[in-house]
This record gives sequence, structure tokens and C-alpha cells, in this order.
Amino acid sequence: MKMKVLLSVIVFTLYTVSYAQNMKMIDTSMPKKDKKDAVVVEYDSLTNIRPYKDASYYKQFVGQSILFYPRNPNSSESLPKYYANFLTSNKQVVAIDTIWRKKRSNPKPKDYKLNQITSKRYKPQLVKDDYVTLCASFHDILEQGYRIFPFEIYRATNHSMEKHDGIFTPYNEIEGKSFKILDIELSDAEVEKNTIFALQSEEGDTLYWYAKRGEYDGFNYTRQHYPVIVLGFMDKMKQLFLNKDIYIKNIHPINKYKCMEIAYSGSEDTYMVPSFVLKNDSADLIMPLCESPSLFSYEVSIFDNQKRMTQMYFYNLDVVEAEVYEETMERERLAKEELLMKEKLAQEEAKKLASIKRQQRTKELYKKYGKATADLILKGQVCIGMTKAMVLESWGHPSGGINRTTGAWGTHEQWVYGVGQYLYFENGKLTTIQN
Repeated sequence: MKMKVLLSVIVFTLYTVSYAQNMKMIDTSMPKKDKKDAVVVEYDSLTNIRPYKDASYYKQFVGQSILFYPRNPNSSESLPKYYANFLTSNKQVVAIDTIWRKKRSNPKPKDYKLNQITSKRYKPQLVKDDYVTLCASFHDILEQGYRIFPFEIYRATNHSMEKHDGIFTPYNEIEGKSFKILDIELSDAEVEKNTIFALQSEEGDTLYWYAKRGEYDGFNYTRQHYPVIVLGFMDKMKQLFLNKDIYIKNIHPINKYKCMEIAYSGSEDTYMVPSFVLKNDSADLIMPLCESPSLFSYEVSIFDNQKRMTQMYFYNLDVVEAEVYEETMERERLAKEELLMKEKLAQEEAKKLASIKRQQRTKELYKKYGKATADLILKGQVCIGMTKAMVLESWGHPSGGINRTTGAWGTHEQWVYGVGQYLYFENGKLTTIQN
């Protein structure tokens, strides 16, 4: 019976020797801090955690819990099933390796030596010819000048569809799981800068997630998002909007929606991101609370990035509760009505004043020139025999000027109005009208 057990262990562990000897382990413990230096920063629950930030930004997340996005249950079998950037402080036994001193058909205890294969991976598992990647949007993780995983796995982060051997963390130990953030440090590694998250699992285990810090690098900018959501942020969104009517002001036409629930949404080749299900009489919207990172560290094409830049996410929408929005719209409607009423009253007042002025002018012209001439002036007409004063009352001052000629016969004047309109006066009386 003992021999059968021994043989099964031998079969299971034989293939681990080649890479186990090459695995380089590093100290993954967080730098120790003085408790008196600890600074408590209040978390702004209206934001999710982001990369490419400074140390002061991350302080607010200490004590918060994060959820790693799950993958679509219908995702391809070729997607990476293991992660390389989750470590612990203590080595764990992964398997027992058998070192043979002598092989024979009936082995004796002195013929072999059992050697423990250990790893600092979180929830370590032996992997043979399978897909491995990083649980982040980035391609490399280094600390203190050493690669946390062999170069072959570094290449796998850039080319995730390749298969590899090693000791890694199964995806189902990370994705869909929540962890409490114990601390966050920004590494000062010479070769690569990382954000190191000290996490506590729901079972109380401590682990370290090494995530590249990120930087603005042109078209990759929108893909630099960690594959996590802060549960405090999600709870705040629920508190503010779940089961409430809202308006989205930057989606036109502006319609009223009801936030029905939070569900996980995503295609077969993306993470499943917590999303609001919005409904109204004419349409249903699935609106992710925040952006998903590039899936499993796949390289980003510029065309994919341009497409993502046009997508909308709940965190960058102009969302207003229906009651607040409708009250605002009602105030704006009433203010507009009031303005229109004031404009109408002003127009009526202007018309009234104009009517009074016309009546006064009519009365004055009747008195000054008589009814017949006054009626022509009021209609903007001129006739032979009018004086210069009458013409000025009717047509106003000539826009083209006055040409005056004085002789023994008297004074001759040409008044020029516009193009091709002339009035001729002899000794102050209109004698000719030329159009």
C-alpha cells in the first residue's frame, strides 16, 4: 500500500523539477511603518481606484474593500486561467518532488529523497502547459530589480495566448472575490515602478498584489484601469441611484430612466463590470459603473482604444435624480415664462408709446400743414409744391447729400436719396421728382 502511494506522488511531481529549480523567490513583505506616522485619509466614495497616482491619493483606500472583476462565464477556454502577480510573505508547499539516488524495480527508502516544492504565490498551483497572465492592465512587474516571475512568463503577459509551465494563482481565487486593503505602497524599483497592494482575503489570508503604477502614454491612456471596483464606491452608487428615477443630461435626447438593479455586464472577451440596468418605456440601457481595463493584459490596438474612448460609463455621466431634475426644469420653465411675459409687456408698452407719438405727430402735422399734406407726409410720400420742411418731415434728410446752384434766377437744389432718386427744388419749392 505504501508503495502505491509513493508511486502516485512520483508521477504527479516528476515534471516540476526543471522549472522549480529556476524559480527565484523574493521578499514580498511590505515595508514596515511607524504607527505614529500613520495618516488617516477619508475615502471619497464617489470615485473608483485608479492607477498613475501619487502616494497621497492611495491613502484614502486603506481600509476599503475591493472586488476583482469576474470573467464572463461563457468566455473562451483559451483565456488565461492563472495569474503571476499575487504573492504572500510565507512559502507554501505546493508538491513533493522525488529525487532518486538509485532506481530499481523494488525501490527501498534509501533509494530516493522527498523534496518539498514551495512557492510564495497566493493559493499556488502547479501549472503545466496553460495560459498565464497578469491581473492588471500592464505588461511587467518587477521589484527590487528581480522579476517576480521567469522571463518566459513576462513574455506571456505581452502574448497571453501562449502556454507556460510554472507555479501560479488560479483565476478563480482572484476574480469575483473581495479583499480588504491593508496598505498600499509605491515601489521605488530602479527598473519598474509598481503599486503594491497588501490585501486580506475573506478567509483572513494576507497577500500582495503587484500592479504596475501606470503613466500617461498616449493612446493607451484609457486602458490604464485596474480590474477592480471599490465596494464603498459601488455601495455609494446604490445609495444614490438604485430604485430611483434619474435623467442623464449628456445622452440626447434627455430621457427619464429608472435604475432597476446592479448587474455584471461584459462580452465573452472582457471582464464583467458592475453596471446599472436602466429602463424606461422605450429603451433599456446597461451602463457600466466604470471602465474595464484591457482584458488579461492583451496588447491594445489603436482602433480598439478609439472605440473605447467613445463609450460612456456611469461615473462620467451627468446624472441627476428625477425629482431634482424636474424641479430644476420647472424653475427654468417658470423663469422663462416670466421673462417672456416681461418681454411681451415691454413690447406692448413700446407699441403704446409709439401709438401715442403717432397721434401727437398727426395732430401737429394737421395743424402745421393741413390734412391733405399731412396725410401724404404720414404715408411717406412727397408731391410737387411741397416745401423743403415738408419733404424733410416725409423722407428725412437726403442720404446722398444736397447739390446747390445759385444764380440770377434764384436758388436751384438737387436732393439725392439712395440710388437714382432725386428731388429738385426751385427757391425752396419742390418742382421735379426723378426716380
